[in-house]
Amino acid sequence: MNDQECLDTYEDLAKLLNEQNMEWVTDQVASEIREGKTVQRLVDTIKDGKDADTLFATDDGSFKKGPKATFSATVEYSPLERLELLIGAIRQAIVTIAEMEQHLAKFYTLVDKSPSSIQFQSDEPESKSKFIGGPLSEARAGRARILQELLGALGGEIRKS
Repeated sequence: MNDQECLDTYEDLAKLLNEQNMEWVTDQVASEIREGKTVQRLVDTIKDGKDADTLFATDDGSFKKGPKATFSATVEYSPLERLELLIGAIRQAIVTIAEMEQHLAKFYTLVDKSPSSIQFQSDEPESKSKFIGGPLSEARAGRARILQELLGALGGEIRKS
């Protein structure tokens, strides 16, 4: 994929997430992109050309090449890296959460055979209950597996370039 295709794909994925009320994912990725990527740069230094062993050195204004030093710098993410950040965020926010839900539901099934689902209630007023387990959990896990395959295919496609 070229840079423009990466940018277009990023925008399309961000739009899909926002339509699914997952703006928090795109907001976090956008924040990471704004902050930039930290890289280490090796730079040449200079030192005073005077011989340190000479007691009465004169200041002749000469400099010598000094030792190399490593400095941190911030650079912009490339369009490809931006897309990879968003793909990784989608994996974490959807696929990994669905896998965690499956493991939690299986754990409670092993511990206590009776619960078919677990209900979570928020302290926020007018919030809906969340359920883990049962047919909804299985459906989410199935969709997450399909999404994982699609994200893998997209990742393979962008690495071809």
